[in-house]
Amino acid sequence: MSEFREKSELLSELQSDLGKALWQIQALEDTLAHLIAVVLKLPAKTSIDEAEAILDDVRKGTLGKLLNEVRKAVNFGESFEVFIKKFLRERNWLVHRSWREYYGVLEKENEYKYLRLRIRGLASDALEYNKLFAGFLEEWAIKEGIAESDITEIQKEFESVWGKET
Repeated sequence: MSEFREKSELLSELQSDLGKALWQIQALEDTLAHLIAVVLKLPAKTSIDEAEAILDDVRKGTLGKLLNEVRKAVNFGESFEVFIKKFLRERNWLVHRSWREYYGVLEKENEYKYLRLRIRGLASDALEYNKLFAGFLEEWAIKEGIAESDITEIQKEFESVWGKET
């Protein structure tokens, strides 16, 4: 960026990055909620209405609470725990402090670039963690006797609406 562009263009790019990061984090939260509801909370014989009520209740949790619950179903291990804690800190920074810390960044080219890289990194991490936890859920479903073809069909349905790299 040799000549710093117009503020409206910069703001639009930044807001797009923010929206994508938040979207990816929310998708991760939803995957975690499904993992908790299905693996830890659903009784063996549950109606669709009961299952949806349990899922809705689990979805009320914060990302930190969801991760704590998931630890009951998935052993993170010490090395992975470090990454999860860092991710949670970054998510909390994005939601609670990023605006305050970077207000006025549109006039500071290097800080603007750093902020966008940080936000994009968080979005990328959320996407990768989502894939990882969806994989845990898929493994559990297969062990429980759900056909891989049914799982694949659900994935195709999701991808047709949201795209492969949502």
